[in-house]
Amino acid sequence: MAHRRERPLWETLATFSSVAERAVALQPDADAVIHACSQPGETAPQVAREAFHLASEYNRLVDWILDCPENDNLTALRADLVSQLRYHLIMVHDSVRFAFPNGRMLNAERYRLRLTGLGTQAAALRATHERVEALLSAALSE
Repeated sequence: MAHRRERPLWETLATFSSVAERAVALQPDADAVIHACSQPGETAPQVAREAFHLASEYNRLVDWILDCPENDNLTALRADLVSQLRYHLIMVHDSVRFAFPNGRMLNAERYRLRLTGLGTQAAALRATHERVEALLSAALSE
């Protein structure tokens, strides 16, 4: 039977850092899509294409975190990252659903006009990224 080597803490933190950094870098584009979808009238088709790209990227980032081996010391951090990334994914996805409703969607226009962006979860993800960076720095200096 092969013995599975446990992944060093710093390797998992480096992955978390890369994911969080990429997710934060996508925030301005996600906010722009949400803002474009929240405007009255027709939304340009390229907004839907950009939203698809962003949602796919956020989904890929969630999968990247979930593919990391679990570490008891990082359970809460992992859960925070996954939750924040999924929030970003859902906000982009739902904003497009409201702007381009398929069939009959009750109150879509009302909900769409109330969209304001990623909100406090954007700041929460940036804070999580800073927390990961501090943990990674500490792990590398040990």
